[in-house]
Amino acid sequence: MINLDMVRNDVKGILNQNFSINLRCIRTDKLIKCHFNANSKIIYENGAVGTEITALITLEDAKNIRLKDEVEILGDKYEITKSVIESQVLKRLFLREI
Repeated sequence: MINLDMVRNDVKGILNQNFSINLRCIRTDKLIKCHFNANSKIIYENGAVGTEITALITLEDAKNIRLKDEVEILGDKYEITKSVIESQVLKRLFLREI
């Protein structure tokens, strides 16, 4: 069985690389490393395909983030419209540009 703490540390290490993007929560003024994707491909329940703006963060970092929070990424402001647990260690934030 895989050690979950080891996986958490590995994912955190990956997100802390220099290619990761800073996400700043405006409410808390906290910087969080994320994987930002302005064109994430999404397959909806009815089979339709579209794109969404998303950011992938660790579950640990997601503890202080709420729906409707405003965040800043690469100088642009977004509102968190939805969050989904992606795995046992990651959460995907769905964003709307404001």
